[in-house]
Amino acid sequence: MIWSTILSFLGGPLINGLLGAYQKKLDAAGSRDGHAVDLAKAEIQAEIETRKQVAEIRRAEGAWGPIGLIMFGFGLFALSYFGKCVVWDTMLGWGTTPAIKGITSETFGTIVQWLFGSGTVLSVSRMLATRLGR
Repeated sequence: MIWSTILSFLGGPLINGLLGAYQKKLDAAGSRDGHAVDLAKAEIQAEIETRKQVAEIRRAEGAWGPIGLIMFGFGLFALSYFGKCVVWDTMLGWGTTPAIKGITSETFGTIVQWLFGSGTVLSVSRMLATRLGR
């Protein structure tokens, strides 16, 4: 603004034309920057909405409902058993643990497969649904 006033006194139509073109360029750049800011705001708002939807899905699935707590309990039991067998008995050599036999072994194996298998199946199915849904 100050330069345009000073140069308008010094120059004629050529300087005024150059200043006018430069001013239009600055206005266009300002509107592009404003548009970029608006796009960034819209993208951030969309990400917030997506995260809210994911949180609602997790609440609807009951991530820490009764089933989640039961799964956590069995998982903790399996982790402690395998930890005792591998770390305590095998690695440190501080004892022996008798093998689980019979129906207990089958039930224990089924529960562990259900815990780890269901998580894997759910994760893969969500990933595929997300990729195929877009």
